[in-house]
Amino acid sequence: MTSLEAFLIEHLPRFGLTGSNNQVPADIALGPIPPRDLVFTKDNHFDWGFGADAFNRRTHGVDRYWTEYGRPARPHEGFRAELIRALREIADRHGRIGITADGGYVTESAMAAAKAAGIPFEQVVIEVEGFRVPAFDAAIPTQVHRVSQDQLRDFSESFGHEAGCGDAWLALEAMHGARSPLPHIYDGTEVRLVNNAYDERRKAIAGPANWSLVDNEQFTAINRFLLLANCPGVPSILRWSPELMAAQLDSPQWRDWLRASSRPMAPAARTTWLNQAARVQLAMDAFPGVPMTTSMGARRNDPTFAQFMRGLSVRMSRRDVSFGNQHCWPLDRLAERLGVSFDFPFGKHREVYGHVDAA
Repeated sequence: MTSLEAFLIEHLPRFGLTGSNNQVPADIALGPIPPRDLVFTKDNHFDWGFGADAFNRRTHGVDRYWTEYGRPARPHEGFRAELIRALREIADRHGRIGITADGGYVTESAMAAAKAAGIPFEQVVIEVEGFRVPAFDAAIPTQVHRVSQDQLRDFSESFGHEAGCGDAWLALEAMHGARSPLPHIYDGTEVRLVNNAYDERRKAIAGPANWSLVDNEQFTAINRFLLLANCPGVPSILRWSPELMAAQLDSPQWRDWLRASSRPMAPAARTTWLNQAARVQLAMDAFPGVPMTTSMGARRNDPTFAQFMRGLSVRMSRRDVSFGNQHCWPLDRLAERLGVSFDFPFGKHREVYGHVDAA
């Protein structure tokens, strides 16, 4: 045995992938989430977790974050119809629900679908002391919860630590559900496609289009928060069913955007990096006349509050371990899973991801 081999064997219990050096320090260690009987999406088709377990939270810095999606059981009926169906199914399960009223297009679409479905709901607004409050429809039953800046800061830091999140906007979104007595539909967790060939730093296309659905571990932070509190809710309404996801991917708005953005000579711009413009356009076309904004921050339109939230995000991120793990679904694999086919080249380059299990 060489001296190097002896050194590795001696120190493996500490520095190995599952060694003590790769565990969350004991003073901030997070215990397991108790088993819960909660449904976040239809039949919990959207599955996620760390390591070998599902619906859990990170206990080692090296834990791999993963996501999984179910297959549609029928052809989709279009985005508007599928979202209205989703709201009816959620109401059948929970009865009266709450929906974030000061969010972006996700919950703006959800409220429009709830109205079209004729289901009972209340809109929920968080008013933060000293900052602008966005306008909301006074004709809808409304919960307005007024909180101080210290209350938002304390809640955000606790949420970030317990649920694994360094984003103050997600913490504010979680606060809507925490303050409401009703099962809540949350804003912010989009179905986000990203072109991995786009160099964001140089603002340039570095190679052929290479699309994937990006699932960041922070996107399920509200799920973990609800699991810990054993409270029902819908953290990701746009993932409610495989049919609703298929309706988005298969929509003319997404198809037209993907076709144009996958061309070899597509311009290097934000619109060819991710599908935000297509997401908002689909919502606007599905519910004409309903004002749609890109996010909760855009809806509030308050530079002073945005600066406060940036500082709070930095504070949350510095306190705990990294929350930046992502699971990327190559678009060709996602399209096959959802039963969607494209009649144009969109950049199949699966080898970039290594060997991906297609099961």
